[in-house]
Amino acid sequence: MPISIILSLSIAILLNSNIKLKGFFRSIYFLPFVTSSIAISMVWRWIFHGDHGLLNYLLSVFNIDPINWLSDPSKSMISLIIVSVWRNLGYNIIIFLSGLQSIDEKYNIVARIDGANFFQRVKNITIPLLSPTLFFVCIITCINSFKVFGEVFALFDKQPGPLNSCLTMVYYIYNKFYNHYQYGIASAAALILFLIIVILNTIQFKIGRKKVNYD
Repeated sequence: MPISIILSLSIAILLNSNIKLKGFFRSIYFLPFVTSSIAISMVWRWIFHGDHGLLNYLLSVFNIDPINWLSDPSKSMISLIIVSVWRNLGYNIIIFLSGLQSIDEKYNIVARIDGANFFQRVKNITIPLLSPTLFFVCIITCINSFKVFGEVFALFDKQPGPLNSCLTMVYYIYNKFYNHYQYGIASAAALILFLIIVILNTIQFKIGRKKVNYD
């Protein structure tokens, strides 16, 4: 969550500034979100391949030994995090952009007149005024992190990573139901996941009803 939110917020702030080809970059960043998670994971599986992967090839340019991204339990979760963050980055960026564009530019103009630099404006103006959007993105990102399944299924060839190092809640339900035929345990786990998501949604809706007045 922290990596995804900080990275997407930083990119959204840059895309909201006066840079060239803003529309093109917005489309590029949003494209992974509308692409099948299985297709994305298969591409990343090739990138992370221990012998013929693109990532290890790039590391070899800097004389770094190949890394077993998908077969080493200590590296597999890092691989899964990279894929998940990359896939959901576009959605978070679009949401943050919508929030940024709703902030009145007069606050930044006044801050610039008072001598505030870019980082001071982001810290003292942008982030406080963006707090409702930031909270929404935090809740959505948290819910999505509980629902990760396709990336694990495709990235590790239908396994939850080496030594179950990437076992997620949805994969646990799938494994108990379809592979072990333990329907009671799978149903209980699904109910717990449902309750977690309901609680997170309830918090989101309660916070969302509060009207924020910036004037």
